[in-house]
Amino acid sequence: MTDTPPVRVRIAPSPTGYLHLGIIRAALFNYLFAKKENGKFIIRIEDTDIERSLPIYEKDILDGFKALHINWDEGPDIGGDYGPYRQSERVKIYKQHLEKMLSLKKAYWCFCTKEELEEERKAMMSAGLFPKYSGKCRNLNEEEIRLIKEYKAQDRNFGYNIEAGGGCFSQSIETRQKISESLKGNKRRLGIKHTEETKKQLSKSHKGIKCSESTKDKLSKLKKGVKRSSETCVKIGNASRGRKLSDSAKEKLRIFNTGRVLSEESKRKISESQKGKN
Repeated sequence: MTDTPPVRVRIAPSPTGYLHLGIIRAALFNYLFAKKENGKFIIRIEDTDIERSLPIYEKDILDGFKALHINWDEGPDIGGDYGPYRQSERVKIYKQHLEKMLSLKKAYWCFCTKEELEEERKAMMSAGLFPKYSGKCRNLNEEEIRLIKEYKAQDRNFGYNIEAGGGCFSQSIETRQKISESLKGNKRRLGIKHTEETKKQLSKSHKGIKCSESTKDKLSKLKKGVKRSSETCVKIGNASRGRKLSDSAKEKLRIFNTGRVLSEESKRKISESQKGKN
């Protein structure tokens, strides 16, 4: 008969504010469960928000648990077998795993700025699309990555991007200019801002006006391969802004957002539903 592993439960408060009832409630359930199963109750400090995390908040949280007699077996103040117990102190551990993921092509370098990601998000929402990272840095080749990293050797504002999500950090304007000069023809792939002319072309494409093949390719990257008319974008946009739709119309929109093509009949039903609610 296989031995059952010991119970290990934890609470991971973020020291961005004082102890509150929600954290106490979650900690109490875990603490009582650990005691019932003769297991261990662990506290891990989730101080990943560097700008807002403060020692005074961490102290208040730990002092609050002590006052409530919610005692822990492992934590930032007493240590344990699986420390450190502050996320900020585990960076070296995470870096080792990230380097391994990069070598196995399970992760990729991302150099997008916060401003670029925000513009991308707004563009997708205005087109009625669910905002998500476009993956524009996914296809950078080794030479491009090398050049970017050279210019960022003394600029700490960059990070990894795991395939399952975001996590981009900002670049300085100086760094972006140097990258732009070195990789002249690769502005689109690096996520550097479009020129006003390119923005006009993208806008025309949304309105159904004919665009060049180059512009269509840029727009295709934004849309992730889903082709939609401006009329459909308006309808989906109306729905995202809270205008009431029938259950049938909602289902059609949901299907359409997954990339499947709507039939003419489905488009007609969505149109009728919109007209009836406006």
